[in-house]
Amino acid sequence: MAIDNLIRGDHRLLTCTVTDATGTPIDITNDVITLTIKSVATDLDSTAAYQRAILAAGGDALVGIVKFQLSDTDTSLAIASYQYDFQWERFGSGAGEVITLERGTVSVVQDITLDTGITPT
Repeated sequence: MAIDNLIRGDHRLLTCTVTDATGTPIDITNDVITLTIKSVATDLDSTAAYQRAILAAGGDALVGIVKFQLSDTDTSLAIASYQYDFQWERFGSGAGEVITLERGTVSVVQDITLDTGITPT
């Protein structure tokens, strides 16, 4: 689940899978998974570079999967290193417990191709 470099201005699909200690997927239906990306871990959530909470539902939730579709706007961050985490709020599968699934550092790197209007040959 670790996030490797985000390329500035690109679309990106990030998949978070919740499993138990043996690697078996957990039904997370009605739970909330939040992805937060900040310049500094102690910054207020209201100033996060990116934050989205998804209510887990449907077939993916039954097998512990939530997908974050980042748009080109979402990844148009300053070229820098950021702190991120995936947080699991257990409303459907637990008694409101909050568990950090993963925490790490991700770099936003410069995109190389800047002209998307090139005519194919």
